[in-house]
Amino acid sequence: TCRGEDGLTLRSWRIALVVWMGLIFLMAGRQMSADVTEEVFGSLNYLFRKAAHIVEYGILTYLWMRSIWTVPERLRSCLVWSVVLSVFYAVTDEVHQSFVPQRLGTWSDLVYDTVGALVMGCTLWWIRQRGSTDLRNRVLGMENGPGSDQAMVK
Repeated sequence: TCRGEDGLTLRSWRIALVVWMGLIFLMAGRQMSADVTEEVFGSLNYLFRKAAHIVEYGILTYLWMRSIWTVPERLRSCLVWSVVLSVFYAVTDEVHQSFVPQRLGTWSDLVYDTVGALVMGCTLWWIRQRGSTDLRNRVLGMENGPGSDQAMVK
């Protein structure tokens, strides 16, 4: 297994992915309903909940990318697949929530999830194309793993 500059193996990234997906599944439970979180965030509840959707699916997209990107020349397709798989998981999350008491599966939440996945996918592509060498190494783990400078994607 190849290690990125961060020292993490592909297996480590895949474990992180599964753990993150599990956390998303748990957050779809009753304990995270709007009524419960409103007690914590008050009038900012809506803003925090929607921002959480964007952030959690951005992170999921990043973890998918790090878990499936093994060939430097295939970053573009890995990013597309990472976004697609994240949005698919968002759909299943909303369906799951529709069966949980005090929760609703909504299309608007799916839109926020999709925005998070797309923003992360575009950000990662921008980093690959225009980011400094240091930024690419830190975010994409490119120095010792997939995507070294010798195999720049066009």
